[in-house]
Amino acid sequence: MEENRPAETTVYEDSHFLLQGSEECGIPGYLVLRMKGKREGAGGLTPQESSALGAMISRAVRAIDLIVAPERVYILSFCEVDSQLHFHLFPRTGWLLREYWRAHGGEGEAVDGPALFQWAKRTFLPGAVLPTEEPTAEALLPALRGAMEGRL
Repeated sequence: MEENRPAETTVYEDSHFLLQGSEECGIPGYLVLRMKGKREGAGGLTPQESSALGAMISRAVRAIDLIVAPERVYILSFCEVDSQLHFHLFPRTGWLLREYWRAHGGEGEAVDGPALFQWAKRTFLPGAVLPTEEPTAEALLPALRGAMEGRL
């Protein structure tokens, strides 16, 4: 592999979906699920596509739960910067929430998930320093692949 080339981020791929580790944010377990084909919104999916999408999201979230053990997994789809239908599967862990509260105050209050998501994307760019006990996003990719393939 070339020195400055990013590591392979694909966690799972089939004829309908591509699941990859986020290349924009270094949060361990943050995955992006893309539907293949020209899709710009969920409203135009066939019933079969909708069913397959729901099953794939559930499968990917189970893999994140198994490997990362977050308190929550946010599932977001904006399709603004990239109009192709895709979903951000974002693990909100205890350590991440503590870091958010440290930066913003409000410990113990209800969490503003979208604000935390945007803050984390700006704060934890690829290669950002994580708490020492946390594995890097790249280190978790093999385990996430195994979970998606049913090996774990």
